[in-house]
Amino acid sequence: MSAPRDTCTPFYNMPRLKHLSLSKKNISRLQPHTINQTPLLSLDLSGNRDLSMPMGALGELELSLQELSLRDNQMDEGQAVLPCLGTLQVLDLSGNHLSLLPPGLSCSPLESLDIWNNNLQTLGTVRNWSHSLRVMSVAGNPWSCCSLGWLDTLHAASMAVPDLRQSRCVFQEHGWNMSAGITSTPRWICPQPEGTASLALLMALMGLSLLCAWAFCLLRKGQKALGCVGLGSNRVGVSQSHHKGEGPAEEMPPDSITKV
Repeated sequence: MSAPRDTCTPFYNMPRLKHLSLSKKNISRLQPHTINQTPLLSLDLSGNRDLSMPMGALGELELSLQELSLRDNQMDEGQAVLPCLGTLQVLDLSGNHLSLLPPGLSCSPLESLDIWNNNLQTLGTVRNWSHSLRVMSVAGNPWSCCSLGWLDTLHAASMAVPDLRQSRCVFQEHGWNMSAGITSTPRWICPQPEGTASLALLMALMGLSLLCAWAFCLLRKGQKALGCVGLGSNRVGVSQSHHKGEGPAEEMPPDSITKV
């Protein structure tokens, strides 16, 4: 069934209609109450370029809809306004221009979510439905390498992310935008919390000082490393062993004492 662009064809009082496909029908706006008293289980609205769904467009499906596809509609967050769909389990939002997920998802018991190929940099609501989510597709988004806390939440929930190896994140280096694999992002590319950098520098300097002291000890008059056990003291006495039958070694002059 094909409808002219911008023409509203209401689905009213059809209790036996459970699955409805309006894919690629040139629909630019889904009017409120277009679907009324028709408890759909699945709705396919994919392939409708620049589709707009204002508040109330799916209001009649809050307690029945289980699957919804908005794939390849090139919608932004202002066009994809979802109500609280309390039974929604499968949602396909791939192929859009979303920089934020619809806030209405926080009350949906999602099990499968596809957000492939959007403009998402981070996820703020993933914790709200991570307890029910089983599989999620995330590739094709410009994720921020320094805002990947949501990924830790997914891993903690043992969630399947089949395209994670194809996912990349973005960071800045010397004023240039760079990208890295989301699974191998080095920690040094992100700004450290205040005080962390100073502590790291202090630890590095301490390590370097100990290394230099050890090297100095090894080189001092050809002594072995075991002769450095006394480094913890402020003054190190240097004595020489004498062979059997020989008298005690002469006392070393004061200038042979090493100050550390």
